Amino acid sequence: MIDITFDTSCYDKESKKLFDELRNLQKQGKIKMWHEGYSEIETERWISPNNSDVKELFRTHSDRKIEAFHIPVSIAEDMPKVSKYFDEQLGYTSKELNDAHTIIDDILHPEGFGGKTAINKYLDGKILAKHIVRKRNYFVTKDKGFIKNDRKEKLEKQFPGLKIRLLNKDLIEELSRD
Repeated sequence: MIDITFDTSCYDKESKKLFDELRNLQKQGKIKMWHEGYSEIETERWISPNNSDVKELFRTHSDRKIEAFHIPVSIAEDMPKVSKYFDEQLGYTSKELNDAHTIIDDILHPEGFGGKTAINKYLDGKILAKHIVRKRNYFVTKDKGFIKNDRKEKLEKQFPGLKIRLLNKDLIEELSRD
């Protein structure tokens, strides 16, 4: 099974047909489609008449891993044990996530970021970092900011196993072959 994380940029009205094709691959057991909670946060900030369509794509075409856990009473007062328990439940540590995010931001935004798009740039890095620490197979986007200026190659070199793809017919064909 191929695990795919979709960047927020994929969730638009124009992508619905591609998502429908991907959903068929998911029904065949070839792929599993995921989005991160950060994408939901990002879309809340969009001013668009299509927001309800985008939210419908989240609900119908991809899953989100819930990161809320019951803390056993036996460790509730011992913060080091609670932290270790969270890491075990998540499958990664907060340090691993933060380290990946720092490297990603250095590659995507070496000039730093500020202004109106700062939060979007921050969330883009966070979504990709979550994909990496979750060890999923493909990170799919429509945001060419992940691709241009050799960023795709730099990211894939830095994180072996990372495959960044654009959401398009070529992706559907590639996944259909696997």
